[in-house]
Amino acid sequence: MSDEIKRQYVNYLSSSRSRVEATLTRGTRPWPKRIEGVVKDWKGRTMIIPFSTVGTRADTDFVLWRISERLEDFTEMSTQLLNTSLGKWCFTPTAISA
Repeated sequence: MSDEIKRQYVNYLSSSRSRVEATLTRGTRPWPKRIEGVVKDWKGRTMIIPFSTVGTRADTDFVLWRISERLEDFTEMSTQLLNTSLGKWCFTPTAISA
């Protein structure tokens, strides 16, 4: 067993849907399942705890609490999320790293 202490990075990615996207009809809305697919893909490499902030915060719709040993993972995952059909309608009012 190694006595080496591994460094971990923590990131809270807050995201909100564009108000334009919220007004689209159900048939033309981007599917959130694509974001779910990205999260599932990254769960093998990072710890991700997604939760909704609807009704508790006015500036965000959901938060991804992410923990990784690689700081680059946050940037790479965020890029993939923003390239989904729903991600194109989202914006990030707040991103906090520790």
